[in-house]
Amino acid sequence: AWIHSGHSKGIRMDTGGMNGTVHHVVVYDNEDGMNLKGDYMKFMYNLGFLNGDKNDMQTEYCEIHHRQCDPKNIYNLHSQTFDNMCSYLGGAKTDCKKEIRGNHGTNWNGCDTSTAGHHATVTM
Repeated sequence: AWIHSGHSKGIRMDTGGMNGTVHHVVVYDNEDGMNLKGDYMKFMYNLGFLNGDKNDMQTEYCEIHHRQCDPKNIYNLHSQTFDNMCSYLGGAKTDCKKEIRGNHGTNWNGCDTSTAGHHATVTM
């Protein structure tokens, strides 16, 4: 699926989501990319770029109340995030270096200087 040129989030999975899957999706040129909150989710083989000034893919880790993480609303502890390629990929809306929760690997994050510029093999 291609999601592009929107005036809001390309994909939004909100706070109560369980067992959702986002795979083989291209999200670009939206106000915001993919905002993924929930648990036991699968995010695989996605591509995100040029989505406003926030992360192209954010696997939110908690609900923020009064500038602190609400311990009753922790997300993505059991989610799987693999084989994604994004200009900015992180565990928070505006911090692409914030840890991705749950099981994750073989993701390419353009803002991570340890992986930026390296070739990534992602099968779409």
